[in-house]
Amino acid sequence: MLTLFNNITEKMTDLEKHKLVPMLLTVLMETNENRRITAAKLSEWFRLAGYRSVSGDRIRKMVNYIRQLNLCSPAVLIGASNGYFITTMITVVDLQIESMQGRIDSQAAVIDAMKAQRENLKRINQNKCH
Repeated sequence: MLTLFNNITEKMTDLEKHKLVPMLLTVLMETNENRRITAAKLSEWFRLAGYRSVSGDRIRKMVNYIRQLNLCSPAVLIGASNGYFITTMITVVDLQIESMQGRIDSQAAVIDAMKAQRENLKRINQNKCH
């Protein structure tokens, strides 16, 4: 669980793993690059199916679970700003990897900057104590 994001990053529940993920997979397997589905639409779909608390954050958690366990094999689950879809096209998978790596690199740069800012705060606080 991530600090400061407890309600979003809670571990997957048994309900999510054993009931909601299979339901989500059924919907996702009907998608393709030209027929995508957004997290908002998936949340609404779950709500209409009687599962009111499936937020976009929980959808993303389940998507990560699906990806990590390779549950769409031999296809790959892709996520874009305009929705999720399943693909078997290597070029599309490469673009997804490139996009994800870019986000990781951006986050790493922010972490480095915050570490430097933290060190600056430590120096300022040390000077105040003297």
